[in-house]
Amino acid sequence: MTPELESGLRERLRRLVRERLGVVVGQARDPQLDAAIASAVVSLALSGPEELARRLAAGGEAARVAADALAPSLTINETHFFRNLPQLDALRGHVLPRLLSERAERRSLSVWSAACSSGEEPYTVAILLDQLLSGRESWALDILGTDLDRDVLARARAGRYRKWSFRGVPDAVRERWFTAEPGGKEWQIEPSLATRVRFAQNNLIENAPPRSVSGGKFDLILCRNVLIYFDDETVGRVLERLHQALSPGGWLVVGHAEPGHRAFSAFETQSFKGTVLYRRQDQRSASSAPASAPQRLAPNPVAPLRLAPDPVAPATAASSLLEQARAAAALRRRGDAERLVRAAIAQSGEDAAAHHLHGVIFHQAGRIDDAIEALRRAVYLDEGLIVARIALAGLLAGRGSTTRAERELARAEELLAPLAPPMSLAGADGLTVAAARGAITLARRHGAERLAAQTAA
Repeated sequence: MTPELESGLRERLRRLVRERLGVVVGQARDPQLDAAIASAVVSLALSGPEELARRLAAGGEAARVAADALAPSLTINETHFFRNLPQLDALRGHVLPRLLSERAERRSLSVWSAACSSGEEPYTVAILLDQLLSGRESWALDILGTDLDRDVLARARAGRYRKWSFRGVPDAVRERWFTAEPGGKEWQIEPSLATRVRFAQNNLIENAPPRSVSGGKFDLILCRNVLIYFDDETVGRVLERLHQALSPGGWLVVGHAEPGHRAFSAFETQSFKGTVLYRRQDQRSASSAPASAPQRLAPNPVAPLRLAPDPVAPATAASSLLEQARAAAALRRRGDAERLVRAAIAQSGEDAAAHHLHGVIFHQAGRIDDAIEALRRAVYLDEGLIVARIALAGLLAGRGSTTRAERELARAEELLAPLAPPMSLAGADGLTVAAARGAITLARRHGAERLAAQTAA
């Protein structure tokens, strides 16, 4: 803990983050909270964390600007194309065909991807609709992606993606809807697809739900892997707003790990293979099925989405296991998290991200030696996994291995040097380059304080 960020001030900022962003930052994420605060103080040229707290508490434009500075480091930007195949199969094989049939007379469809991060999710929906509408007369499609973080929205609008965004996606799928940029390190979304998607900033906690481009409500809302980071009161408020934003008979898709909540009782629960989705009741559905009774819909003749050979390729299965493990770790279900991450490692062979998460889980459990070993494995498998190097440096410093800790921090700095500050780091739950640099500064300061205390003793 740095002298200027004593526990009382940290707790005050933790509460203000919850009020302004709706994000509950548990004590296990204190290093990330400290790094986010340090980064915000620098980016806003403030005198220190106390001034940041005053601005957040003041409300109005000052609070919005302060919250915007914190958001990139605390909101969750972990995403990729065609994430969660069971849900995508349900959308392509059942939900979207049904919506297209029900909206056939008006020939328009509106979709909202809430907390869309860097845009992979709304572009995935655009691809699914492109497949389903191929060869038909044109439809008015409105696909809106919103997020709290302005930086990730800028990346979404640019529509350029690196390999990390395509994990588990065959090359043929990427080549159909993307064009390789010179150098082959990035792929650009096809312009015809990009024109169907628009982006806007929205705070799910403070702002009213957006409207479709026609001023109406949405036929489909995706809000995946967001609610798990909110407390019960906030989950209830957000679900009420999502329900209000849906047209009668519209659909809501949330992540598999989202907490059960009484507010879901406002929806019909619809069961599909490997997933459950929610539907806003219209008069017909309300009279035919109680909200608490899950229904299994008859399959639509459209074939399921196949991004990999059947059975699912190991890389895709491992990605799904790793996603579930992250959610379990975030909910502090360490037993489930460790079981899932071990399964991911067994499925994928040598996955640096899985070993990094294993190290985080070990750290949460107080198994520091095991955590160090897992993080060492992660950086051995992927020497560019910056977040694992920073975590490893912190644990090594705590063990008194200051020279080895500094070596990891120095290498992390080298890897960060060519990267733009707003970028989010792979496998880092939204940690930006700027926040990572702040974390390195804090880690070095901690190390200097520890060394001084040892010398004085």
